Amino acid sequence: MGEMRRQLMKWPLAVTATAFHRYVWPIDEEQDLPPCQSLEGRFWDVAWMFHAAVKGTVPARQLDPCNLLFDFYCIVADPALSSNETIDATAGSRPEECGS
Repeated sequence: MGEMRRQLMKWPLAVTATAFHRYVWPIDEEQDLPPCQSLEGRFWDVAWMFHAAVKGTVPARQLDPCNLLFDFYCIVADPALSSNETIDATAGSRPEECGS
């Protein structure tokens, strides 16, 4: 994660266990991840979208000095939606092939 610090973050980034296990590592075993996905890649995607929200390059809403809401697409293992989640009907139901 040193690469992330060099490229994106001026300060350390913390993720709650709930968010980590829902969006970054929702699968019990690495071999169960969707094709072409990894723990590092999924974490990078969430951190990149946070960075873009902070920079203002994607829409975000600051709730207070410590909480920023931003949107991102994510494949999750549990199909039940949390209160902060929606399903995008325009998104594909299956991941595209690697490199597409």
